[in-house]
Amino acid sequence: MVSYSQVLQEAETRVTLPEFKLVGLFDDSIKVHLPEGFVDASDFRQIPDNQEVFVATDSSESADDSIIIELVERLESDDPNESSAQADQTAVRAHYEEISSINSNISRAKVLGLVPLEVSLRQPSAAYMITGTQIAEKWGTNRSTDLRYLVLTLAVVRLPQHSTDVLISFNSAVSCSEEALQSFTENDDIDSSVLLRIGLLQAICRKVVESLEVVNWDLFVN
Repeated sequence: MVSYSQVLQEAETRVTLPEFKLVGLFDDSIKVHLPEGFVDASDFRQIPDNQEVFVATDSSESADDSIIIELVERLESDDPNESSAQADQTAVRAHYEEISSINSNISRAKVLGLVPLEVSLRQPSAAYMITGTQIAEKWGTNRSTDLRYLVLTLAVVRLPQHSTDVLISFNSAVSCSEEALQSFTENDDIDSSVLLRIGLLQAICRKVVESLEVVNWDLFVN
């Protein structure tokens, strides 16, 4: 079994972060710095009230990228023997599995790592980052020319006093070859360019979570 922990840490140190901009979420109840080059999807499609969705606007490799901030009910552990940290990590994995399962025509999926994050909020909180990749075909296209690595980096900010989990997901689709698919399926190998892309997503994720500020805590009142 390949361990990606050190590989991804090294990839994060090799990337150049984009410029960031301050963005207000949920009627400015939350402030956060998001990377430049993303626009608010609510400007052209309907978004659920508990979500904020941003999509990439350029025509480069990042054109299939999206960032989704979602407020959901906090997941509680059913295991009384779990520590607080263990319960948090169980919840993070459950959130990740639910989001990644939305991709229905998946050939293979792999979680690459789960680590704690720094978060500075005025009320009790904990944050974690989990990253994984899947390989899938784009619907309605030729298998030999349109295979994709689907990379999901998910930050989960846990707010126990408000029974809320804040999910911040970074989604990216990167083209791959049949050879890359075979290597991934048989040996867990991931193309070096994709690992670098994952490193960038993780570095952005850390920056976004570190910048998170709740301006109006009444946002979480049931």
